[in-house]
Amino acid sequence: MPKFDLKTGKVTGYDHLQSGKNCQDSISVRQFTLSDGNYQIVFLSDGCSLADVKSENSHSEVGALLATEFLITQCETYLRAGIYLPLIPSFLYDDLLAYLQSILKLQGYSQVVDKINFVKHYLLFTVIGFIITPNHGLVLANGDGLIIINDEVFTRSFDDKPPYLGYHLIDQRYLASTPSAIPTSFDVLEFDSENLQRLAIGSDAWLSNLNLIPQFWGHKHPNQIQRNLNIWSFVEHKLLDDATLAVLEEIRRI
Repeated sequence: MPKFDLKTGKVTGYDHLQSGKNCQDSISVRQFTLSDGNYQIVFLSDGCSLADVKSENSHSEVGALLATEFLITQCETYLRAGIYLPLIPSFLYDDLLAYLQSILKLQGYSQVVDKINFVKHYLLFTVIGFIITPNHGLVLANGDGLIIINDEVFTRSFDDKPPYLGYHLIDQRYLASTPSAIPTSFDVLEFDSENLQRLAIGSDAWLSNLNLIPQFWGHKHPNQIQRNLNIWSFVEHKLLDDATLAVLEEIRRI
């Protein structure tokens, strides 16, 4: 199996800075070694910014942070238990939904409107992640964002109405508008990790900045991705929305 170098970055978008909003993205990374080789897991999440929610009431970064940490811990548990990798995305989707349902239940709300507002303010987010094992790899996703596998670029766009997993927590009759069809599992792209040369996943901010993709690759400094994101948001104002990026590249043998 090739050896890989992983770099990540997360930045508050320039528009969010100007309006005083929190950074609503999250990213979690886990790297470990088992008897058969090296494992790499990354999950990133983009919290929802609803137009009808005041910035002081919107804290979807809470759900995003909880989701990435929950997913990465569950994923590592499955991998260490020897669960067949292609089965894991389905398990993780069900696990995450059950986790969110337990959080909502523990809030103890008796009124439907209170439940809806809690979900709307805290538990709507997208998810993109990748899992790399010595023999296999996959990317899983719910909602919008960017995926690059070697030279293939996959843009996931839902016209600002992504099918948030959190919508399963709300009776569909109470949704103000009909989102894209709400799935019951993650979308999955599988690949052979032996043939992987480079991989990137990112939040939906990159869909408006596809011209920056060539600058994702080939950096030697471990913090260069984060440095670039800082410049693109704070200085050049190219990243208007919160942006998160994870870049994995094969370490070439000399």
